[in-house]
Order: sequence, then structure tokens, then C-alpha cells
Amino acid sequence: MAGVVSLPSGITGRVARPDAALPALRQDLQLLPGPAGADGIPSWTIHDPARHRFIRIGWLEFEVLSRWDLADATAIAQAVSAQTTIRVTVRDVEVMAGFLAHAGLVVPSGPVGRAQLMAEAGAGKLGAAGWLLKNYLFLRLRLVNPDRVLAGLVPATNFVFTQGFVAVMAVLALVAFYHVGRQWDGFTHSFQELFSLEGAFLVGVALSCAKVIHEIGHGLAARHFGCKVPAMGVALLVLWPVLWTDTTDAWRLTDRRHRLIVDVSGMAAELVLAVFAALAWAMLSDGSLRTAAFLLCSSTWLITLAINLNPLMRFDGYYLLSDGFDIPNLQDRAFALARWRLRETLFDFGAPPPEMLPAATARLMLVYAYCTWVYRFFLFLGIAVLVYHLAFKLLGFFLMAVEIWWFIARPIMREMRAWITNLRPRPINARTAITITLAALVMLILALPWRTEISAPAVLRDNRQAAIFTATAGELQRASPDGRKVAAGDVLFQLGSEPLMWRRRQAQA
Repeated sequence: MAGVVSLPSGITGRVARPDAALPALRQDLQLLPGPAGADGIPSWTIHDPARHRFIRIGWLEFEVLSRWDLADATAIAQAVSAQTTIRVTVRDVEVMAGFLAHAGLVVPSGPVGRAQLMAEAGAGKLGAAGWLLKNYLFLRLRLVNPDRVLAGLVPATNFVFTQGFVAVMAVLALVAFYHVGRQWDGFTHSFQELFSLEGAFLVGVALSCAKVIHEIGHGLAARHFGCKVPAMGVALLVLWPVLWTDTTDAWRLTDRRHRLIVDVSGMAAELVLAVFAALAWAMLSDGSLRTAAFLLCSSTWLITLAINLNPLMRFDGYYLLSDGFDIPNLQDRAFALARWRLRETLFDFGAPPPEMLPAATARLMLVYAYCTWVYRFFLFLGIAVLVYHLAFKLLGFFLMAVEIWWFIARPIMREMRAWITNLRPRPINARTAITITLAALVMLILALPWRTEISAPAVLRDNRQAAIFTATAGELQRASPDGRKVAAGDVLFQLGSEPLMWRRRQAQA
């Protein structure tokens, strides 16, 4: 799932001009009820069908939007304050207007609106080089619209979302474990059949089938709860194919458990497939079908769990973490909070946090952000090295440089530019002075040749050397001691050869 923006804790963002009339809202927007927060405060969701995006708003924002037709910031603030228990200021309404304009939720009017539309249109256009680089790193291809097919399958598959089906699958899993355990030696030796051309082909087919089942599982779960599934396709992540299903519509679900079911349904579908594959492996005779069943019940679901349960990449594990803790748009919000904390720790700008959060939630988001940064640094560095070795050297070096620049160097430089921008209008405080001093010391340590000796393996040799060879093979009988000074004519080595001595005696006889 993607395309959700959260605005849960009061209005934050850019401020509209106080003297400007409030722009009209777009007529195609939908305002949907959202889930209640941990504190019981209700929320609402704005659905932007043009961008297929959902924006979570809080109670204050909902009350402001409900009176947007008043078209005056002062009138809206007075109406909300008089008719509800919320105290809204004119500035709150102006900030809300700025947020709506920035999010593209209002009808553009005047030169400013036209300029914003032109800027958005220009931002989406890339030159040939930019298009090639962007699509080399990530290319998203939409293949089918499965919504009608999935809607037709829903009545026949509703039973899989019942507790009875879960209980039956648990029993079948135990039966499968029992039969596999009885043939454990044969099960473990099945790996040997994969090291062949036919085995490699079966691995590819099994993985493809498992991933298709995975995505169908997501789609069926979303359709079961009344959400639309407008697209399925494949994405090329640094030329590696990854299937995807658009279940963004699941953000309209008010029950968090339903969203969690949509998140986990892909992995659950593969686990169900693994159980039936294990039963099939126990009953089939040796052959290609049994090898394929072995793959589906052994390696494919393990690979799925290892990859998809990782919350540091935007796979199923990320959405499980986001929905489990009810933190919409977790990654962007966590990154923004982590950047703020990093800047305050290094420079003490005194800026307010991007949003007010409970202490436990803020700690969780900070830990998530920093772990994600470290993980992705080494992941992208490893991908860059892999690309370098897979391609021929000139192309490999270019692709590696693009990978390092786009995913590692570019974000770091963007953050450093933000530091410089914030430092320019401010006097240097104690925290900034300490940070600059420590950074200078680190650069000096890295740049100055502070080591006075270099240790390396070496062999000490004389300038004048000669290689000595014998005409025939022999046995070393005596050698000059090491370190002894010798002069011209001295005997250095004495060799003996019994065959040569025998031939000499024969010649003398």
C-alpha cells in the first residue's frame, strides 16, 4: 500500500497569505471516516481520486473543512470555536489553507495557482538521461486491472477469512509436518536435485508461482473488505523483478485489524500453499512434480518471510509495523523526526519538532529511522558492488557510481545543504562550535599522515645476485654456513651424485 499522508496532531505546514481569499475545495474529493486514535480522538480520511492518495486528518482539521464553504478564515475560526469544544485561531485556518494548496486539494485560481500547476507538470518531466537513470533504478510496470476478477472470486473465497479455515489449516500443517518428518532423510536429500538445469528451471517456476499467489492473497483480502484493487504489475528494482499489487484503497478501512489482515494476507497465502505442497510431496513419487512441491514447502515461504517481514524496506513488514502501531506514513514521518533530532543534537537550532508525539511513539520512530538509514546504507553499497562485478568494468563502474550517488551521496548532500542553510542566519552557539571542531578533527585524522611507519612483508636482497644451476641432479652434502664471509674461489655448496660417480668408475675401469 502507498499514497497516504497523515496530519493527525494539529495543523502544521505552510501558511496561506492572510489577505488571500480561501480557495475552493475540489469537488471530486471524498471525506471518509477514519479509525479512532489511541487516545480515542476520531480521525477522518480525505481520498484524492486524481492522485489515488489518502490523507489522514484529525478532529480540528475535520471541523475546519466542514465549514470551508464560509470562505473566510475569521468566520471559520469563530464558527468552530462557538459550535465545538475546540478553540481554533485564524492562523490555524490559514495554515490549513496552505496545506490544502500544497497537497493539491483546492481548485487552482489566479497566477499563483497556474504557476503551481506548471511547476508540478514540469517536475514530472525528465530528460533522456534522467529517465534512463530513474528507470534503471526503479521501473514500475502496470500489467492488469484485476478488480473485476477479484470481485467475482470474493463469494467463493470468503471462507478463508474465517476462524474455522485457520483451524483446519493448522491441523493440516501438523499432518504435513508428521509425514515430512517420517521421510526426513529423503526430504533433506531433495536439495541435491536442484543442482541441475532442470532444477534451476523448477526453482524459477516455483518462485514465480509463489509470488503470484502472494499478490493474489493481498488482492483477495482487500476486495473481501470492500476495497478496490485497480492494478497489479511488476517493478524492476535495480533490474530485479518484484511483483506488486495496488491495495492503497485499504486506507479507507476504519478497523485496524482489517488493514493488518490485508498486510499479512500475502504471506498467509504462501504459507497455505506451503502446507498443501508439503502434503503433495509426501504422496508424490520422485520426479519434477515432487521437486516443485519440495521447493514450495521448503524454501519459497522461508524466502518470503525473510524478505517481507523486514520492516526496514517498504514490503509487508513495514505496513504491519505501521498499522500495528497505528502510525500512518511511518517512514516519512520517522525520517522527518530523525532529521530534526539529528540537527538539534549537532547544532541546537531550537526548531520545533515536525509534530507533537507521545514519548514512546517518538522513541519508536527514531529507532526505526536510524536503523533504516544504517541498513539501507550497507544494502545499497552491497548492491552497487554487486552491479559492478556483474557488468563489464566500464558499465559496471558507471552503474555503481549512479547507485552510490542516487541512494547514498545524494541524500547526505541534501541534508548537509539543509544544515548550511539553517546555519547561515544564526550565530554560532556552543553546540555548533563543538560539532564543527569535532568534524575538523575527524577530517584532520583522516587526511594527515599520522602513522610514522608502514609494516609490509618484504625480502632483503643484495644488488648482485646469481642463480646457480647444476647440469645433473644431485644430493646436497655440504653448504657454507649462513652469514659467513666468502671470497672468490671458496666452496659454497658440495653436491654428490651416485649415478654420476658410478659412471665415472665404469669409465676408469
